[in-house]
Amino acid sequence: MRARFLSTAAALAAAGALLLGPASVALAADPAPVTWAVQPGNADGPDGRAWVELEAEPGTAHTDHIVVRNLGREDTTFALKAADAYFTDRGRFAMLPSSEPSVDAGTWVKAPARVTVKAGQEEVLPFEITVPDNATPGDHAAGLAATVTTPGTDAAGNSMGVESRVGFRVMVRVKGELRPALRGDASMNYVASSNPFEPGSAQLAIDLENNGNTRLAAGGTITVSGPFGWGKREVPLPAVDDTLPGERRSLSVRVDGVWPLFVSTASVHLTPASVEGQSFPEQPAVLDLAASATSIPWTQLALLAGLAAVVALALLLRRRRRAALEDRLRLAREQGRREALANTVPQAPAAEAHDGAARGPAHRAGPVSAFAWAPVFAASLVLLPLAGPSSPTSPAQADSGVRVDVSITALGLPTVSVTASPTATPTVSQSPGVTTTGTAPTSSTTTATTKVTPSGGQTTATAPATTASTLPETGAPGFLVPTALGALGLGLVGLLLVIARRARPRRH
Repeated sequence: MRARFLSTAAALAAAGALLLGPASVALAADPAPVTWAVQPGNADGPDGRAWVELEAEPGTAHTDHIVVRNLGREDTTFALKAADAYFTDRGRFAMLPSSEPSVDAGTWVKAPARVTVKAGQEEVLPFEITVPDNATPGDHAAGLAATVTTPGTDAAGNSMGVESRVGFRVMVRVKGELRPALRGDASMNYVASSNPFEPGSAQLAIDLENNGNTRLAAGGTITVSGPFGWGKREVPLPAVDDTLPGERRSLSVRVDGVWPLFVSTASVHLTPASVEGQSFPEQPAVLDLAASATSIPWTQLALLAGLAAVVALALLLRRRRRAALEDRLRLAREQGRREALANTVPQAPAAEAHDGAARGPAHRAGPVSAFAWAPVFAASLVLLPLAGPSSPTSPAQADSGVRVDVSITALGLPTVSVTASPTATPTVSQSPGVTTTGTAPTSSTTTATTKVTPSGGQTTATAPATTASTLPETGAPGFLVPTALGALGLGLVGLLLVIARRARPRRH
């Protein structure tokens, strides 16, 4: 039942409710409700049809019948009205309201204006369908209804009425060239998911228009995909049950499971089809619609950006830790090198370490440390002879109790002395040019062989031959010569150590 409310400022307005097909309606009006039913039939009564289907030539007339049944407890008068009809977006058949004039098939139907039906009875009334000469080929729709209007007032106190209508379809196909056709367009909007691990959805709006001259139904599929066909999704198109010529139908379709791939494309494939009980001389053309929308993966990009930031931060921290570790290692190596250089003790020759004591801390080789030995050498050459011992050194005991004392002092002293014990008579043999006192002339080389013969004459002790360089006499005692030679040896050893120290490569 369809109810329409209209109001006017001066009088009762018409409003109604329409129920098309073999149906009934009850009005809860005081004192008793009104209930009735309407359906097509023949002269004898209902014939089982739900509506009237007629195929006619232009300029012809056809008679049919309407059956009105009163199901109430009181006699009721019904108004019979015809009007142009249409299908709603939900596929329901409806008539134009009484306030809107008809311009097509509604004007072709002529029926009695009123009929009174007794309670519990029915009335069969003829009506006529006249097709104009200029009627266009194709399908035309109208409705025929029995109506009841009940007066009333609205909340503001204005007079109003409710027109209730019960009727059926009258479908007329005018013979001629049939041109089934369907056109339309589509648009799409992508709806992203807030969860980056779930796909979004594509919302499609499809507008269809029956631009042919026949009733049409349609079905098909919708395919949504990304670039190169990635993430393809295919769903069936909601069925379009019935569309009259000139009618438009709007569909809203949601396709789930569409991943955002920056650009999403939808392809709508529609196949027009005839409605039940109708046929086409040729199959209508398939309709293909396309739509696209940007589908930027904002949530996925945000997730990737966050992961990239975490990775970059981790790499930066790792690089900084590695740099800090390398700095610590470098500082540790430098510290270890400095400590190693500071703790290095050069190995002194035996001549330098004659007293058994270790040298001081290590020092770096260089011109200063090398030439620092020079004054030591000079001082040793000068001071050691002067500080030599006052008695002979290096005693050696000869055979048969004969003692031979041979003293050779440091370098630079001119005396070679061979001394026997008080009980022996020494014999000194020297090279030519040497006096018998044991002193050698200047700038000569003296070889002394010492033989000691005891007073009894049994044994002769011979000392090893000694060769020494003689310099001018300084008046020093004879025991200074071995002291000088010892100092010379120490100086030579020190000089060799300095040269070796300077020749050693430096550590880096």
